Amino acid sequence: VASYFLGGSCALYYILTEKRHILKNILAFVLFVFVIWASGSRTALICFAALLLLAAIYTIKTRGISKKILLPALLMGTLGIVYGIVKWETLITATRDFFTNRATLFSERGRFTLWSSNFQYLWHSGKLWFGLGQDQIAQLSYLRTAFHNTWLEWISGCGIVIGGFIDLWFFKVLIKTLAHLSAYARKLSILAPFTLS
Repeated sequence: VASYFLGGSCALYYILTEKRHILKNILAFVLFVFVIWASGSRTALICFAALLLLAAIYTIKTRGISKKILLPALLMGTLGIVYGIVKWETLITATRDFFTNRATLFSERGRFTLWSSNFQYLWHSGKLWFGLGQDQIAQLSYLRTAFHNTWLEWISGCGIVIGGFIDLWFFKVLIKTLAHLSAYARKLSILAPFTLS
C-alpha cells in the first residue's frame, strides 16, 4: 500500500484541481482505493481517511467551495448518514471485527513483538549495520516473518546506515517542504500532493 500513496495522493489532488487528464486521474485513484481495500491494512484505511480529510481542507482553503462540489458532497454526506442510521448495528459489528479480531500491537504476532524479535535477530546475527538483503528477514528471523513496516524493512534489508539514510531522506523531503511552503507558493501544484502523501 505504501508505494501507492504518492500516486493516489497525486491523482486525488489533480482530480480536485485540474480538468486535464481527469479520466486518467480518476482511474488511478480508483486503483489506489482498491489496493487499500484489498490490502486489509487497518493503518492504510486510517491514513486514507486522513488523506481525504486533508485533501478536503486543502481544496476548501485554496479554492473555496464551489456549488458543483458542494451539492454532490452534501448529497453523498446525507446518504451516508441515512445509510449509517439504517445499518448502524451492522456497521458497528463490521468495524469492531475489522479492527479487533486481529493481532494487537503486543500479541504473539503483533507489530511490537515482530519488531523486537526481528531486531534481536539482526543484532545477534551481526547484520544490523549492513543488513540481510531485501525481504530476507522473513526467511531468516526467529518468527519467520517480515517487519510489516516499510521503514524497518529498509533497515533490515540495507542495514542501519543505508536503510536509515533512506528513512531520513523521506522525512527530510517532508520537513523541508513544510518549512518552505510559503516560499514555494508558485510550485504548490507540484508540492501539495507530495505533502499530502
